[in-house]
Amino acid sequence: MSKYPFPESFLHYIWRFQLYDKRFLRTAEGQEIQLVYPGHWNQHAAGPDFSDARIYIGGTLWAGQVEVHKRASDWLRHGHQNDPNYENVILHLVYDEDQVIRRADGSRLPALALRGRISPALFEQGMRLLGELEQPIACGPQLPQIDPLEWSIWLERLTIERLEQKAAALRKRLSHWRGDWTACFYEQLIAHFGLGQNAENFQRLGQALPYRLWRKYLGRPKQLEALFFGRAGFLAQTEDDYSQALAQEYAYLQEKELLGTALPLAWNFGGLRPSALPSFRLVLLLGLLQKEKLWSKFMEVDSLKALQALFGVKINSPYWLSHYRLGKKSQARKQKSLGKESIQLLFINFLAPFRFLHAQANGQEKEVELLLDLLGQLPAENNQILRNWGGWDISAKDAQQSQALIQLYKCYCVERRCLSCSIGHRLIRNQALEP
Repeated sequence: MSKYPFPESFLHYIWRFQLYDKRFLRTAEGQEIQLVYPGHWNQHAAGPDFSDARIYIGGTLWAGQVEVHKRASDWLRHGHQNDPNYENVILHLVYDEDQVIRRADGSRLPALALRGRISPALFEQGMRLLGELEQPIACGPQLPQIDPLEWSIWLERLTIERLEQKAAALRKRLSHWRGDWTACFYEQLIAHFGLGQNAENFQRLGQALPYRLWRKYLGRPKQLEALFFGRAGFLAQTEDDYSQALAQEYAYLQEKELLGTALPLAWNFGGLRPSALPSFRLVLLLGLLQKEKLWSKFMEVDSLKALQALFGVKINSPYWLSHYRLGKKSQARKQKSLGKESIQLLFINFLAPFRFLHAQANGQEKEVELLLDLLGQLPAENNQILRNWGGWDISAKDAQQSQALIQLYKCYCVERRCLSCSIGHRLIRNQALEP
């Protein structure tokens, strides 16, 4: 077993929250240490681990950086002695000072060793959370210890974090469109209409058919359908009169718009419900795109009823009422539409994050509150991640909480970021701090 069976991040955590015995602090040379401020944690920045620390060492107030290592010799092992970014380090925080470290001028770098200053209970809890490699939710057995109010506050923060994460990806596409919200909205609406293994194909299709191109064919449904089906590669083989007519129309548009060859997309049809087949999803999407002022109307939606009414596309085409794929007839139905559950998933995964991004850009705090309220009115998703939480008697009462639990699982539990998680932090703080 390793002499140091803990990650360096554990010592970062101990220093950041001052979870060690602070009595009679002295450097290895015997100089008294009095902490004023431990410094700002530079989690992702290059250079020393903490900046702007203020510490009395030997009666003198020092301001500068703190570097953290398991062993003092790691300073040399990491090459800090040759890095000018480390010239302003005022304290070397280590678990063991196994070697004297000197600055470029020959003076000894003050070191504080934490061995014997971290309580065994704290160590045990930290290692329990960080060491459960076979259990994604490492704190599962201890979750009943968490106060319900603290759990609720953390989940709300995670919901915001998830919206911010999704909005960050959308912001890159908005930058691509140079701030054109309408063009970005429609591109991403197309991109997010795909399901499962076909999601990436819809994303590529959205980027290959920009708003400025297809909007010219609004009001001409056959040409719009030919444009999308042809670009998606669904017209390479025609098996009935309807698909042949679309192929002919696409050949004309292909030459007119200088489109080039169809996209090389590998569509997946296997094992899917008829309503989830990519060809039929594309038909539903085209119904949405032809709705007048969809973008501006969506920005005014303030209730689930309004959301369902705006995105509740109904299929009127006689051909598609008896088909889910081109050339393959199915039992005719009186009505086909975009289902309630599909609209809810579209809102959770795209519409809410997009409006969140818009609200952020315009400083609209009430908009954020509205989005959280709408998510709170939607039912929770049902997927494997939420079933994993169910194994510990944790369930989501609505989509706001299910999104939070997904964020917690993906970005904290799986990544073993227990030390950055409010729950992990609480469980560790609950342990005795005395050595």
